[in-house]
Amino acid sequence: MYEDIAQCLMDHAQRLPLSNCNEKQPYSHRHLEWIAVTAGAFFDKYPKLLTDDVLETLAIGKLSTKLEQFGHLKEFYPLNKALEGYRAYLYPKLKKHLFGPLYVH
Repeated sequence: MYEDIAQCLMDHAQRLPLSNCNEKQPYSHRHLEWIAVTAGAFFDKYPKLLTDDVLETLAIGKLSTKLEQFGHLKEFYPLNKALEGYRAYLYPKLKKHLFGPLYVH
């Protein structure tokens, strides 16, 4: 189940509006496992948040929006770190300021 959630998050991340890539990228197994573990911890504790809108926000939302909605949840931070790592893997040439900081404490 968590692998399915991770794949959905990764699919959203691949559709980042600023990318010029319309082809679906193969899943990085390292990132898939990392996102699945952190998504499992997040959605086990907050199952009502498992909606497509939340998945999209987590995957490609602005950091300020994510912090406003989920910043009070400690399980958000490892998941956000995993998703930001995946986005950096997908789009290494985009400037860091488009994504915001990778780590938030």
